[in-house]
Amino acid sequence: MAGALLIVFLLGLRSVSGSEIWFHLAAGRNALAYGPAQIDPFSFSLPANTPWIQGSWLYDLAVYGAWSLGGSGLTVLLHAALTTLAFVILIPVVRRYGSELAIAAAILFCGWLLAPALVMRPALLALPLIALVVRGTAGRLTGLRFGWLVGVQVLWANTAPWMLLGPLIALLRGLEQQRRATDDTPPSRFIVLAVVMTLATAVNPYGFRLPMESLVAISQLRAPVSLEWISPFAREFLGYPLASLATIALVLIAVVFIFHRQALPLVPTTLAVIAAFHLVQSSLHIDLDAILVFPFVVLGISCLGDLVASRVSSGVIRAIGSLTLAIVISVSGWSIITNRYYVASGSASAFGWKVNTDAFPVAATEVLQKLDRKPGRLINLAHDGGYLLWRMPGVRVFADPRGGLYGPGFFDVLSRGLVGHEESWSKLIETYDPDALLIPGSWTGAGAAAFRLLQGEQWAMAYYDGSSMLIVRTTSANRALLEDSAGRRRGLQLIDEARERYERHVDNRFVRPPNPSRLIGAAAVYQALGRFENALPLNRLLTRGSPRYVGAWVNRGIAELQAADTATAISTLQHVTRIIPGNPIGWLWLGKAYRAAGREHDATTSFDQARTLNRAITERFLAEQAAPRAP
Repeated sequence: MAGALLIVFLLGLRSVSGSEIWFHLAAGRNALAYGPAQIDPFSFSLPANTPWIQGSWLYDLAVYGAWSLGGSGLTVLLHAALTTLAFVILIPVVRRYGSELAIAAAILFCGWLLAPALVMRPALLALPLIALVVRGTAGRLTGLRFGWLVGVQVLWANTAPWMLLGPLIALLRGLEQQRRATDDTPPSRFIVLAVVMTLATAVNPYGFRLPMESLVAISQLRAPVSLEWISPFAREFLGYPLASLATIALVLIAVVFIFHRQALPLVPTTLAVIAAFHLVQSSLHIDLDAILVFPFVVLGISCLGDLVASRVSSGVIRAIGSLTLAIVISVSGWSIITNRYYVASGSASAFGWKVNTDAFPVAATEVLQKLDRKPGRLINLAHDGGYLLWRMPGVRVFADPRGGLYGPGFFDVLSRGLVGHEESWSKLIETYDPDALLIPGSWTGAGAAAFRLLQGEQWAMAYYDGSSMLIVRTTSANRALLEDSAGRRRGLQLIDEARERYERHVDNRFVRPPNPSRLIGAAAVYQALGRFENALPLNRLLTRGSPRYVGAWVNRGIAELQAADTATAISTLQHVTRIIPGNPIGWLWLGKAYRAAGREHDATTSFDQARTLNRAITERFLAEQAAPRAP
């Protein structure tokens, strides 16, 4: 059990690469100076005096204080400890559902289920709060326990999402006590507790508006806006096997319903049903679901153990289970500490607690801060918005991680406009009259945006370092940026330094270097601009260090073909079609490589396969667009 908890803790010890923490630091600093926000103080793209509920204001203050006191190290450690604490709190509750071995296996399973969402944000604080309410309502409800449960609810209402789960758990416990009393607490006392906890959610600067907003958030089955998941480039990696854990969780829930012979406890059953409903629909609430499903996972593993025990002695089961669990814990720890998990899953993080400075516009922000006259209307993506707010106090940004506040239409116009949709781009220009654009280099649309904007004379690249592109209008106001040759050289020097650093460690047999955000961005942008001589060595290096990075394999094959290295291009693109046989781009370029080599029959076969796959993708897309959508 200690080993399983250690794995959960180690999973939380990861370098800062998610963008949301910067926004909460900026919001905490703002709350300290002016109190919890009532209107938006951060964005110039939103209408003036836009109402904004800073639901996590107390969390924002806490992380701002922790960061001020101990930097990223202390902040990462606290989040990892909070996540681990959630499972520790629930151990006494779940002991009635299974053995120590089953509990340890469930902790390990739920830890890995939670792993993709273990980035620093208020949701992690909600996990131990949920655990406290489940544990506090599991036994006899004394006056002291009643009081501290209400206190937990007040804390929850001012720090983290999903606070209405607290009263729901208390209500379920009262109904369970009425159906089958486990102690001498009157069921009505739990009902009263549920009412008081509901009222306690209004003890915040926004009253009942905050819990109502939380209710809407938890009822969402799909994110209205998906701004970031694991990393900006994770979708270009092969699917990681751990994605099947959600399916396994659903199977374990089903096992309990089928094979558990006693009456099911109401609280864990209801929480598991909520988690199952979420897991079937999407991974939006995977962090919440991992803790909700934990007691039921213990029950499911115990049921499987009982089924096996009818055929094998309990001693053999314990021995095999203990050995298997010890091996899985050891392999898990190895994959985390050596960065193999992060590299394979396409994460921008690594084991540790430092900031991945290549994942944010660190150097680009320094360039902007040195300017006497900063660009007046800087369009940025949400991934960079929080960092800009944190590093440039008092400056309003175009977009930040509050996806729900901006709405999906806003980001649809932004992304489509940047990659070439004329109507969307015209709307951006007419509405915001941008003076400059800051685009993350590792964003999958960065290359297309650079290619489009740099075709004419109206826009020019003022600064580029792989992590960030600063593209400005060619006006006299931006002359200082456009004539800053030293700054441009420094940006290219950062790419060279990142390449040399990555190359030194790429073949390390013990600790793998993390996915290099700066090099991933540089390779993609060079490729899009047709600078294949610069892109090819980077893509070869990336495929060497991150063999599951499909995007680099595809670009490498294309660059090799453009460099007239046809035989190597054919070999690379054949590898692409083996690892992602359903991707038409690989087949298209393989056909071009075959044609360049004079292998016309193979080229025709590849082109036919590309057409077939492309037609299927198009038909599926059109069917999804035609399907009725919920309002």
